[in-house]
Amino acid sequence: MVLDKNTPIYVYCAHGMRAEQAGLYLVQFGYTDVTTLGGIADYVGPQEY
Repeated sequence: MVLDKNTPIYVYCAHGMRAEQAGLYLVQFGYTDVTTLGGIADYVGPQEY
């Protein structure tokens, strides 16, 4: 749980739908810096293992 509602929060899930819903809930609960990244399955950038 993030107590400071101005802390940046990045939300993602497997395909993006749940991330979008979670981001909306966070904004409704007063968080001001919410970024929805979508689905991790769509990621095409470099990977680090």
